Amino acid sequence: MDINLLSQYQLIITIADTGIIFLVNDTKESKCLAIEKYKFPALATPENITISLQNIWDSHPFLNAGYWDSVVLLFSNLKFAYVPDTFSDESLNPEVFTRFNFRLASNEELLSHKINGLATTCYFAVNQEVINWFSTFYSKSITNVTHSSCAFLNGLQNLESQSDHLHFYISENIIALVNFKENQLNYLNCFSFKTPDDILYTCTLVIDELNLDRKEAKLQLWSDSNETELILQKLRAYYPEVVIGKRPSHLKFGFQFDELQEHQHFDLYNATNLF
Repeated sequence: MDINLLSQYQLIITIADTGIIFLVNDTKESKCLAIEKYKFPALATPENITISLQNIWDSHPFLNAGYWDSVVLLFSNLKFAYVPDTFSDESLNPEVFTRFNFRLASNEELLSHKINGLATTCYFAVNQEVINWFSTFYSKSITNVTHSSCAFLNGLQNLESQSDHLHFYISENIIALVNFKENQLNYLNCFSFKTPDDILYTCTLVIDELNLDRKEAKLQLWSDSNETELILQKLRAYYPEVVIGKRPSHLKFGFQFDELQEHQHFDLYNATNLF
């Protein structure tokens, strides 16, 4: 990584309630140059999250630079809804489609991301103060904002998917589950969890809802959890067809990243070619 080449580097940041993870991508070489993770203090709240961000940025050697090729923000939360294009109506406020899933707080705004090739749009809530903080900080960079599930979907669209596949992405406290049917999005939802047993329960609930055969259902898993091995053991006790997902092929990695597992940071990797 060369600090003098920031103008050809892309900065991608996942923002969750518990902290951030960021990736630096060399857009000329399509190569991952850095991945770092920071946790917010236990007392961090949606109202004071920018204080935690400022503390991280103040002490960092290059995050506070302003001349990136682009900056991408991924919000990882449960405040989102996917609306098929057939339901869209320009005369309706998009917030109408999200009220079954969530209500916007006074400090939030609703943004959207259209999913190419799947005839659907993701509407999601973001913290206005956080958006304003990043917009001010990176005013000279092109800043794109989306939901982390959109990056996950982008990666899945490059895979061969079948109707009996159930794709998982497990972050620190949220699990996303996706199913395709005839190459179209059939199911997508995210759930919070605290233990591996919660994940097993959620998996069983979704498999039953989709009427998949438990013995034949194929589960594909990506995970950033420290308990991935235990999660796998529990899933395989009930579902024999569980496989571990791999890194996307479009991105290069140096030997420094050999310590990272193949199934980690799937959303970050696939955000590099999302915009």
